[in-house]
Amino acid sequence: MNKSVPLIREFDAVIVGSGAVGTLMALLLSKNTNLNIALVDPALKNNNFEKEIDWTSHSRRVSALNYTIFHKLQKELNVDLTDLVEPMKTMEVYTSECGGHFELNAEEYRKEAMAYVADNTQLTAFLRTLLPSNVNCIHDAVDQVSHVKNTYELQCGQTAIKASILIGADGARSTLREKLALKITHVGSPAEALGGQLEVSGAFGADIARQWFLSDGSVLGLLPIKRTKEQKHIMSMVWSQPNMQHLNKSSPDILEQKLNELVSQVSMQSDVKFNFATEPKRWPLRRAKLQTKFLAESFPGLFFIGDAAHTIHPLAGQGMNLGLDDALMLSEKLCEFFELNTVSLKNLSHRYHAQRAFSVNNMMTICESFKSCFEKKSWVFKGVMAFAFKQFDKHTIIKRKIVEMMSY
Repeated sequence: MNKSVPLIREFDAVIVGSGAVGTLMALLLSKNTNLNIALVDPALKNNNFEKEIDWTSHSRRVSALNYTIFHKLQKELNVDLTDLVEPMKTMEVYTSECGGHFELNAEEYRKEAMAYVADNTQLTAFLRTLLPSNVNCIHDAVDQVSHVKNTYELQCGQTAIKASILIGADGARSTLREKLALKITHVGSPAEALGGQLEVSGAFGADIARQWFLSDGSVLGLLPIKRTKEQKHIMSMVWSQPNMQHLNKSSPDILEQKLNELVSQVSMQSDVKFNFATEPKRWPLRRAKLQTKFLAESFPGLFFIGDAAHTIHPLAGQGMNLGLDDALMLSEKLCEFFELNTVSLKNLSHRYHAQRAFSVNNMMTICESFKSCFEKKSWVFKGVMAFAFKQFDKHTIIKRKIVEMMSY
């Protein structure tokens, strides 16, 4: 009986994972090089781009793209993304003790926006529609991975793939990372998040993002989302806590009650009411980073981008930005590598991961330090933080610098 022989296909570069980050990587390489590229992901079988989103159908994850990333995407891809996003022009930040509060307004400092809120699924589906025919889409999962003589060999269903460059963009639970037995470093204490879409009634600005640092160490964020004029006022919520066990068994009605009490108490807006427009979802917050110090020595030509390389706390809304910036930087370095051919893949891998580690470590340090400040139990310390918020709100020059950092 004849056994089927696996089909062997050779590529210059293989990208595993077709989320927004992986798809962007494929788009940039296909546009700026003549490389033979493969994009591997079972999700490519069913790409459904929704031009209009029904925000009440199910809970959706959103991201706030900063000014620089958003405009880089439009420039590099030569597309208009404005129909997919909601400009975030104002951000209000509160503490739950002593009335600490400050506000950042982009228009006040003649900025177009501080960020642009996008639905992750819609953005990913749209980017996939841009994939050119010279990107080979392989609709299978990675079953096996090996590294032999500077070549990566992957078994994907009945297809065997070979390439000298392998890029992992397959998320926080990276299969590629796991199969290569690569280690990650966990950052901070375990936490969980609760997310969903909220229907809002009352005078609660539709284009304003809000964030509360609460007495129990949790962080509540509300983001404005893109919707049609016919749709109701809906916002996207992420509520992260060190331990959400006391909420895990709560019904949506109980959660709504807690949320309304909290917002009324902290922001003094008793006329505003929230109702879940979707069933709230819970997920663990995996704050971690890939150990890349010796990666180039053992695996030259291997790169990780997005959540496969690092995950951070959502309080700064920078997870998607870091991932997209990974793809933008790596594509630029790979284009230079193939055009100039002046460094080895080992050196290229070392330089890329060292440079990205600097940015990621800085962002992680800022997020974890800021979060830990509000987890402290001392009322004196929290009072000092609330006072600092109030003083910060009075200093126009400092606020202008913060807006510039966030928007550019």
